[in-house]
Amino acid sequence: MSGDAVCPNATAEGEAAEDLTPPSDHFMALLDTALREIDDQVLVTQSRCVDHLLDLMNATQSPVLRRLTMGALDSVRLLGVVRGDELHVALSVLAAAANVECAAAEASPRRWGCC
Repeated sequence: MSGDAVCPNATAEGEAAEDLTPPSDHFMALLDTALREIDDQVLVTQSRCVDHLLDLMNATQSPVLRRLTMGALDSVRLLGVVRGDELHVALSVLAAAANVECAAAEASPRRWGCC
């Protein structure tokens, strides 16, 4: 194994993946709104959860954020109501992932030797 830096965006085939772009302001605003709306809610209707999650999924092109959102959608698909704290956790995971993507997009890809 060489001592060369590995590109964090590399695919399994070793090709550089698409450049990272930070989540849009629209995505972050939707996420903040959803977190505020469910704050202190014990139960949230499934339709409200789906509305928030679909809005978020449509507001991003990030494969990571889309996969996380789809996972959250799958977990509420068969429920009538969702515990507010569970939705808050799912949205907090999306917020953390968005923050990581923001930081990664700001870092120079040349630093990792992938451009």
